[in-house]
Amino acid sequence: MRCLLKLLAALALLVSPASADQVISLEWEIVRVIRVALNTAPWRSWDELRVAMPQTVRWHLAPPDERGTPVILRSGWISMAGRQAGVAACGSLRGPELLALRMHDGMAPTPAYADAVLRALREGGVVLGRAPHEDYALFMIDGSSLSLERIVSCTREGAAVMRSCEVTYLLGVRPDYRSAAIAQTCRAP
Repeated sequence: MRCLLKLLAALALLVSPASADQVISLEWEIVRVIRVALNTAPWRSWDELRVAMPQTVRWHLAPPDERGTPVILRSGWISMAGRQAGVAACGSLRGPELLALRMHDGMAPTPAYADAVLRALREGGVVLGRAPHEDYALFMIDGSSLSLERIVSCTREGAAVMRSCEVTYLLGVRPDYRSAAIAQTCRAP
């Protein structure tokens, strides 16, 4: 009986996706996906991207790619704690170039607005430098060419609906062999 209890306790620790002080949230899962991308990109094929992503990223079934289509789009979603974030990867037939994660924030940014995703990335040791227009550029210590932009889109002030915002995190994950990007933008559902 004692062995069984020890085994169950060990399995509970292995299955647990986070430590006791971490609260599982959509923001935490977006941070996890970004960190996976930082550790595994650039991907040289669409299959590499699919295999690298955590199982919480659910991809929509994609129709066959049309011949001659310059930009390929794969989309999906993350569902966590009753909330969802859209996921999209864009690139060429050779592989992904951009990865977008979009979530409805529900808050209008103010000067005191603290982005939980960027804060968690910084606390995890990712060095973020501010770029023009309040976007964020990501600089890897090893000199990688990966970049991160945060794009905030809000309902305009004075609109008939309650003011709310969507936040998109756009990662440039271009392979080293790609000198000119094919995908210029990528929008998650």
